[in-house]
Amino acid sequence: MTAELHNRGFHLNHKTIQRLMKQLGLICRVRAKKYRSYKGKLAELRQICCSGISMRKNQIRNG
Repeated sequence: MTAELHNRGFHLNHKTIQRLMKQLGLICRVRAKKYRSYKGKLAELRQICCSGISMRKNQIRNG
């Protein structure tokens, strides 16, 4: 809302706009982003790379 008013030439503080919206009963809700734990093939590649690195570290330690 604030950005659109700025585009139209009304330069008001965002708090002022929120107060006006509250008085007029206007609600602007932004949907929160959902948590996505699925990483697909990236997780598989990371697991392969990390296992290879840990194997090399063990070889270096053991001689």
